[in-house]
Amino acid sequence: MSRHWTALPNFVDCEVFKPIAGGRQAIRANLGIPEDAFVIGCVAAVKKHHKRIDYLINEFARLSNDGKTRTNIDRQDRQDRNLDPIIPKPSCISCPSMLNPYLLIAGAKTDETPELLALAESLIPGRYKIMTDCSRAQMPDLLRSMDVFVLTSLFEMMPIALLEALATGLPCVVNAHPVLEWMTGVEEEKSIEQKETKEKKGEGLVSAFGGGRNSSLFPSFPSVQTSSAGGEAIDMRQEGSLAAALGGLTPEWLAHHGRQARERAVAMFSTEAVIGEYVKYYGEVMSEE
Repeated sequence: MSRHWTALPNFVDCEVFKPIAGGRQAIRANLGIPEDAFVIGCVAAVKKHHKRIDYLINEFARLSNDGKTRTNIDRQDRQDRNLDPIIPKPSCISCPSMLNPYLLIAGAKTDETPELLALAESLIPGRYKIMTDCSRAQMPDLLRSMDVFVLTSLFEMMPIALLEALATGLPCVVNAHPVLEWMTGVEEEKSIEQKETKEKKGEGLVSAFGGGRNSSLFPSFPSVQTSSAGGEAIDMRQEGSLAAALGGLTPEWLAHHGRQARERAVAMFSTEAVIGEYVKYYGEVMSEE
């Protein structure tokens, strides 16, 4: 019997967690988040162990500061020579709205939370909000305030927060772990890509060079036209990989994968879909007895 039931996923109420037309500005105003910010969000216990919120803060700092060090040096040089000032434009960012990135973290308070708050304040002052007193009723609007959802844990069983983000229509960036890849749909996409690669180049050539689109520190995102995943999976064991991935996002990528995230959640993880699987598996079990 366990062979059947271990395959059953958690479910999410897709009528509670869903995208809404308009209202984002009001939600952000209530949260004290700039209306024009590009909000990178995470829902997880605020701790270093397992959830790796320290990694998230450091990667966000790397993303939002990229290009500014050189710019500050150039600015001083231009001032010394009485030249016109320059306007900083982070070199790693391709999405226009990412010029004003903002980090939103919501989750349970832990013994490590004060240390992480201090880290955020030292690295990204004024560009983050860490909420540790959120009620369940607040979660739908918190997710709707975000532009992209990030989960930095290296492995998970089946996090409800990720299901809720998918159902809300948020493109999700996760670590390249089988469960997380399956939840976001990246696993299916990779299987198709691997099959196509083998057909074009031969399996031996792929093996010789390591293969896999997540092998690079700077991941190349799939084509919007062909991708059906609700986000992307990257190797978050590497410093700089998340910053590079977020810096490479485009409005088209966000819109497409947000739609795919919602469709996947409804089709696979909604209450109705999972109950249907329960009924199906129960019938299979009964037929074997």
